[in-house]
Amino acid sequence: MIGKLIYERQLHEVRFAEFFIAQLFEDRTKDVDLQHMKSFDPLIFKNLKALQTTSERELDELQLDFRVVTSDVGLVRTVNLKPNGSNQRVTVDNVHEYIRLYVNYYLKQRVSQFWNFFFGKR
Repeated sequence: MIGKLIYERQLHEVRFAEFFIAQLFEDRTKDVDLQHMKSFDPLIFKNLKALQTTSERELDELQLDFRVVTSDVGLVRTVNLKPNGSNQRVTVDNVHEYIRLYVNYYLKQRVSQFWNFFFGKR
């Protein structure tokens, strides 16, 4: 869209999500934080924020581990957020690590092909 606007010499107000701006102008090797998730998916942001204050008993009932399930073009797959993630439960002691890895997976790893294309790395 931006390329088309430039090509046609058009001015248009374009609003980018906060996580996109952060990746575009900040060091892309740094972790993104939970606040960036708010502009990507407000519902995921709200749920991850709630996890920060969830009790040990509630976390145990959720049976979370260090994996995410994704669906790309109908293909469902499970991705470990860290080595052996399927065997590591999320607890009060590691919930912040889980949130950090989850956010970085969605806002950095899943879009890494886009960034590589955008910045000319293939």
